Amino acid sequence: MADKVKKPIWKKWWFWGVLVVLVLVVGVANSGKDTTSKQTTDTAAK
Repeated sequence: MADKVKKPIWKKWWFWGVLVVLVLVVGVANSGKDTTSKQTTDTAAK
């Protein structure tokens, strides 16, 4: 009986699928950030 050689994890289809979904989730989460928060803290300090 021949030993079955396992593929490295980065060559499996589900690894790339999870990676793409993770990048998309992080990108969407960062796109909704409030960019005016720095301005409000700067003007409040004056």
